[in-house]
Amino acid sequence: MSTDWKDGLMADRTSPDIDDVDTTSTPVGPRPAFGQIDLDRNTTAVVMLGRGDRTQPPRPSSASALEIDGVRAAPMSGWRRALYALSLRTINAGESPADKRARELDAQIAAPVRTDHKITVAGLKGGVGKSTVSVVLGHAFADVRTDRVLAIDANPDAGVLAERIAAIAPRTEHPPTIYDLLAAPRTDRYADVREHTLEAETGLQVLASHDDPERSEALSENDYRRVIEILQDHFQVLLSDCGTGITHPAMAGVLDLTDSLIAPTKLDVSAVTRTNALLDWLDAHHYSHLVQRCVIVVSRMSSSSKTPLTDHQLQEYFGDRVRAVVTIPFDPHLDEGAEIHWNRLLPATRAAYRDLAQLIATDFAAGWQNRNQAERPTL
Repeated sequence: MSTDWKDGLMADRTSPDIDDVDTTSTPVGPRPAFGQIDLDRNTTAVVMLGRGDRTQPPRPSSASALEIDGVRAAPMSGWRRALYALSLRTINAGESPADKRARELDAQIAAPVRTDHKITVAGLKGGVGKSTVSVVLGHAFADVRTDRVLAIDANPDAGVLAERIAAIAPRTEHPPTIYDLLAAPRTDRYADVREHTLEAETGLQVLASHDDPERSEALSENDYRRVIEILQDHFQVLLSDCGTGITHPAMAGVLDLTDSLIAPTKLDVSAVTRTNALLDWLDAHHYSHLVQRCVIVVSRMSSSSKTPLTDHQLQEYFGDRVRAVVTIPFDPHLDEGAEIHWNRLLPATRAAYRDLAQLIATDFAAGWQNRNQAERPTL
């Protein structure tokens, strides 16, 4: 058999003679450092870098590296909501600016509380909306938060706080009161405490004061402190609706335990003057830390735009003495003076109280710090 084809193949694979190789065009120089190579612009190469000379491009942050075009949040209001519903949830235009703000506001109102936060609603003048503010602000918190919110009728005499909530359970002839809680044989379990409170549709609970005309003794400072000692283990946000007697002995316990102070008033000279007198009294009795964190809540009592004073005048009058001055618009449902339903309030009213709740919630951390730092004198 002929082997010429093998000889031809081997001849093609034979390397050229060394004398035929041109070695003058590429001078032999020192070997470049590992990881360094001089390439001309027409050369493509893959360079393996040593660890000592490794220069990596900046790593993207974990957030940007994992960022995806995810599913949009469903719209909650406006034309976006209507389009989403009519399209059977197939067209999602995303959240409106109002929806986004509402969601962010919810997160702020639901800010975690380290242990508990005590809010006192106080004033020297009746008829300025203390009980109303206590209930509606409590609703604003309870409607969003997943923990427990309670409003206490801390009026040393007979209070009306329980009359301002629409309890989801039928009212009994003699609803439980703060004195029943004090007399309870056991209060270490939440179920034991819950037997003595009323609950509204938002989850807000109320601890009522007595309405017995034959009862002669008033709530004492020691009574209030004992009640708070019981409640603070079961509730995270506690609102105390106080009477007009700032010098009553029970108020010493209320003010000593206060983290945030709210002073309701209205747009007339008498109410504003009494509110200022409250701040003066607190300053004179070593409660200046409460004045600095006080929020003045101005409730409009009429739909008329004509008022003896203006919001701007109140802002200038109280100035930097207090933390903020908040105005609540007139609401016909609140003007009824009866049970308050959160879902019957005008949108503007709910928005104003949600803003107030957010303002108080930003004081949660400061309230905890000041609780251990502030002086707590005895009157």
